[in-house]
Amino acid sequence: MRLLTALGGSALVLFPILCQYSQAATIGFTRLQPREDLSLLACLDPLGSKVLKRNSAPFEKNRYAFDLRYTFLPEVVVMATSTSDVQLAVKCAKAAGVAVTPRSGGHSFEGYCIGGQDGALVIDLSGLATVAVKSSTAKVGSGIRLGPLYLELYNQGGWTINAGTCPSVGIGGHALGGGFGLLSRKH
Repeated sequence: MRLLTALGGSALVLFPILCQYSQAATIGFTRLQPREDLSLLACLDPLGSKVLKRNSAPFEKNRYAFDLRYTFLPEVVVMATSTSDVQLAVKCAKAAGVAVTPRSGGHSFEGYCIGGQDGALVIDLSGLATVAVKSSTAKVGSGIRLGPLYLELYNQGGWTINAGTCPSVGIGGHALGGGFGLLSRKH
């Protein structure tokens, strides 16, 4: 098995940028009562069914984090399938003054993947789960989880990466320092 030494691609590069937006937008952000922001929903309208609104079955299914101790209530969940979906969601959230939180796998033990507080716009990146290997570099979508990533890398030339052991952890959070794996001591 060969070890990839570099990860690249616009989707993975976009994840840290979203985290910067999220951190910047949450400073001093307080909402005493959750509400449905009509201007936010109107701005997100071009995304159609990718926007999961409160009190709908798809929203309820996708509003929780891995750790159920934290049950923050997002304003809305956007199921992104392209970088343009992510761009529009970030622009709309900024215009509405709503915090943005990217969710790659949802394994945040503190509930940050659902906003870390009530009222955030969660951008679910699971629809950006692509893997393309060229030479010794992989272009990886930030919505892929470790299990499918390991399988795809192996199938595309016997590659692997130095990552964690839980197959349901998303690569976006893991690549930002959120994990430890079997190859960590060697590489």
